Amino acid sequence: MELQTARHFIMERLQRGHFTFTRDEINHVTSGGDATLMALLRLRRQGWVFSPAKGYYIIIDPQHQGSGYLPVEWFIDDWMRFTGCEYYIGLLSAAMLHGAAHHKPQVTQLVRDRRGENLHKGAYRIDSYYKQQIVAGMWEQRKSPAGYYRISTPEMTAYDILRYPRACPSLDLAATIMAELGERIEAERLAQLADLDNETSVLQRLGYLLDTTGWKKVTDSLALRLQQRRSVWLPLRTDAPRDGERNKRWHIIVNADVEVEA
Repeated sequence: MELQTARHFIMERLQRGHFTFTRDEINHVTSGGDATLMALLRLRRQGWVFSPAKGYYIIIDPQHQGSGYLPVEWFIDDWMRFTGCEYYIGLLSAAMLHGAAHHKPQVTQLVRDRRGENLHKGAYRIDSYYKQQIVAGMWEQRKSPAGYYRISTPEMTAYDILRYPRACPSLDLAATIMAELGERIEAERLAQLADLDNETSVLQRLGYLLDTTGWKKVTDSLALRLQQRRSVWLPLRTDAPRDGERNKRWHIIVNADVEVEA
């Protein structure tokens, strides 16, 4: 009986276009005890539900049960509201959504304002990156079949790729993404990154890479903003000797060759 009630609850959610629910929500229509837990366990084994966090469930609709994977964009906004996080899909995942990923990332990269563990469970691979403060100017809203979700702006995407080197394995890949992402970057919005308490050192490297990959026309305003700061000479690669030609525009020591991948 409990299983039938739980299944009916899930089907009603799907009919209303909802793909998630909480333990409290299902407890309102069931006994809320061990029988409910057992029903949810059986539904998980049957491929109907997946739980990325305690007390929170994703419904895998029939369309996606073959893969066991409801696209992250369909539920991420609701899940982050449940956890109380500010967030956006960022880095290589955002680059792909902006049409600029040279290689499809094997994980979904999420930036949020609370530290948390990565989710590597079932068909899901979600890596989290911590940012102390996330404000509206850092992201834009997109629509999915299940609602809305956030992705970083093209400018924030480019910044984060250099800010979180663990997310992007090489400068060559970063430069390749900049070359493709540049056409979506707006000069004034790029310059505004300097007003969002972002790190000067990352902005210097970002400006240099955009210039190098053919997008100097969008970096002039950023260069003017950084002239008002006290920039120090920085190596392009932090893990290499500080030897190389000096780029005065960005105060970058060019201690590595950067190649855009074909």
